[in-house]
Amino acid sequence: CDSSGKITGMWQESYGTGGIGAGAGVPLPYVYQIPKGAYYKKHGHVRINAGSARAQRAPGHPQAAFGMDIIVDQLAYKAGIDPIEFRIINDPNETRQRQYRIGAERIGWGEKFNKVPGAGAGNKKRGVGVGVGRWGGGGARSTKVTVEVFPDGLVTATTGSQDLGTGVRTMIHQITADALGIPMKLVTPRVGRSTYPFSTASGGSITTGSVTPAVVNTCDGGRRQLYEK
Repeated sequence: CDSSGKITGMWQESYGTGGIGAGAGVPLPYVYQIPKGAYYKKHGHVRINAGSARAQRAPGHPQAAFGMDIIVDQLAYKAGIDPIEFRIINDPNETRQRQYRIGAERIGWGEKFNKVPGAGAGNKKRGVGVGVGRWGGGGARSTKVTVEVFPDGLVTATTGSQDLGTGVRTMIHQITADALGIPMKLVTPRVGRSTYPFSTASGGSITTGSVTPAVVNTCDGGRRQLYEK
């Protein structure tokens, strides 16, 4: 980086393993901005005699955040710039820039950073630190939902998304009741069968963002049809 704290270039050599059947990519340089043409990347996938890795949470992102934040901290110390200010300088995302400042204020960063009494005494070290993570997700427009309103007032909401234990069924239950303005006890959510209307897969942080708008839109349409009748 230069004397102002602006990152001017990056050289990356990394390795990772996803077992025998998968790679282990890391999305570097992560959230920080590197000038175009000033970034060299070499990443190797190491195959080992173990089962293929499975996603637990944000594949590749914890590793990228951990590695990148260590480098960024070292750069900030070398440049003599507060680590939070250093991140604000090099992270162009306006939302995260506000989040850095809010977080720093709430934990008293200005009073605590490098100023904690006894920080270097003995084997236990005390202090404050900063790190940043992000994830994609969002939603897709391909989800289909069927909402049926029966003469006795009962309602079913049906879509093909499966519930992996993350609460998709509960989400559909709550949103259907709210969109129709009825008690949840009148609603039966149905999910997870190939005979149900097509929906996106449950994973990648896209399920709620995909299913929710479809449920609301379908409920709105069903309510209009009911009023017309």
